[in-house]
Amino acid sequence: MTRHFARLLLIPLLLAACDADGITGAEKEHLLRRLNAAEARWDREGPTSYAYTLNRACFCGFEGPVRISVENDVVVDVRVIATDEVLPAESWQWYPSIRELFAILDDAIELPAGKVTVTFDATLGYPKEAYIDWYSNAIDDEIGYYASDILGAFTLARSGR
Repeated sequence: MTRHFARLLLIPLLLAACDADGITGAEKEHLLRRLNAAEARWDREGPTSYAYTLNRACFCGFEGPVRISVENDVVVDVRVIATDEVLPAESWQWYPSIRELFAILDDAIELPAGKVTVTFDATLGYPKEAYIDWYSNAIDDEIGYYASDILGAFTLARSGR
């Protein structure tokens, strides 16, 4: 029984080792430049306290649209839009702030993931649509993030407080 369990633990490591077609070279540099420029735009134009809608597409539990409230770059509330139900605080780790979404994308590019695609908002710079396939040779590890409807204290962000 223990030997069988140990073999199961090796499967993800073997899949990762076989994944030779991650983001490399010019594509990686191009994604990092775009990510850094968008994050700089968010730093200049985006608020630190705001609410936004996030829809995740993945094999990771609840996927419906949620409204995430953020204060000083920290998630303080996550609600299911359809029911206004507040999700338990222990699940908030799966619902990133915009700042955390930038960090997730940076990790995916640097790893490198098998594939990363992202579209940034032209005005505020936040990732509007992002898709990450962590390992090209694995199944059901992909995740998509779709962010919209950001409402926040834009005048405070621009004034530098």
